[in-house]
Amino acid sequence: MKQAIQSSTARLVIAVFSLLGLVLTAGPAPALQPDEVFVVAPVPVDVTAESALAARSEALRMGQSLGWRQLLARLTLPGDAAELIDFGPEQLGPLIQGFEVLRERTSAVRYLATLSYRFNRDEVRRTLTNAGVAFAETPSRPVLIIPVLTSEGVGVLWEDPNPWREAWQNLPNRDGLLPIVVPHGDLADIRDLSTVQALRGDQERLRAVADRYGARDVVVARAARLFDRSDNLPVLEISMVRGTGTETEETIIDSIKGQNADGLIGLLDAGVTRVVETLSISWKQANLVRPGLESRVSVVVPIDGFARWLSIKKRLQGIGVLRRVELLRLSKREAVMDLWVQGDETQLRNALRQRDLELHEGRTDYVLADRDQLVPPDYLLAPPTTATPAVPSRAVSPAPPVSPAPGAANTGLTNPLLPTAPLTAPASQ
Repeated sequence: MKQAIQSSTARLVIAVFSLLGLVLTAGPAPALQPDEVFVVAPVPVDVTAESALAARSEALRMGQSLGWRQLLARLTLPGDAAELIDFGPEQLGPLIQGFEVLRERTSAVRYLATLSYRFNRDEVRRTLTNAGVAFAETPSRPVLIIPVLTSEGVGVLWEDPNPWREAWQNLPNRDGLLPIVVPHGDLADIRDLSTVQALRGDQERLRAVADRYGARDVVVARAARLFDRSDNLPVLEISMVRGTGTETEETIIDSIKGQNADGLIGLLDAGVTRVVETLSISWKQANLVRPGLESRVSVVVPIDGFARWLSIKKRLQGIGVLRRVELLRLSKREAVMDLWVQGDETQLRNALRQRDLELHEGRTDYVLADRDQLVPPDYLLAPPTTATPAVPSRAVSPAPPVSPAPGAANTGLTNPLLPTAPLTAPASQ
């Protein structure tokens, strides 16, 4: 009862602020930036020793190990890097580029601090690759969760009480590749999306809410509390419907069974953890960099202004799966480039979308453009007609051992995706 009163009071305050014109707008969700993927913070340490100096030295060693474990949890799938978790100081030394003390307190024998560690990207990649561990380093744009609780066939979203929404709002901050954002449930949310619209997956209304929160994807997370007929124990059934603006995809999550002592809150908290883990693992699996695989993707970039070209070029530099970018030709109308990717075309598409770039099917090569850029029709692959057979798929053949120089003939541009030798082989410059 007390919790319901507090929730109602909070919503009343939001409503009053909105009516006064002080609308609580949601800023963009805190997404992990590409240059922050190998930065781990905060890392809390608390060590007691014979002296403050000894405690600090031990805390810094402990912080290295804790930071390394957090980084592995961020980049790899559960269990894949088990043999790398217990690295000692000698092994961690080359992997750590630097650290920062964010906060600290000391006594005669105790040292408490919050640390930040920056790991050497190339050394971490080399360590994982040599160990044969697949990893992901592409950060996702924020994903907006729409929590709908169903009871006796009736769904609630913004209505009170909705303990499922409250469980999501208590989600602690995460520093993984997939940031999660939960709506406030204010008047703007109520205006933009109803429970019925959320349940039927109305993409237009879901997109309106997502845009306000700076999210690219939306997940309608539905939860229903039932009881097992065999033992009358509570069961939480969860399903997810994910939308990307034009398409929807449903994923069913296994039911979570509680115990007699477990209340509804415990089940809902477990359900939140299950959904977050599922989304995180799914993102990593779609963006895994597997050792020994490198591909070349040839692209044409239509240029409608020098500022846009500089913006696209800068964003490409921040994409982790891109090992190098080779500019083959540049004119006032277009740029032709080879993108060397540690992965495949799907991974490249995912990484580009997080930087507001799109890869289109072109007449000969792929066309790389801004998300909101109007691509000239003569660049795009013309749709086949009934009188003309479909355009055959482009051939895939081994990549030449030497990349074409900027002044050489561009003979490989008709094969935009070419596998190359393993990464251990020296690359020609």
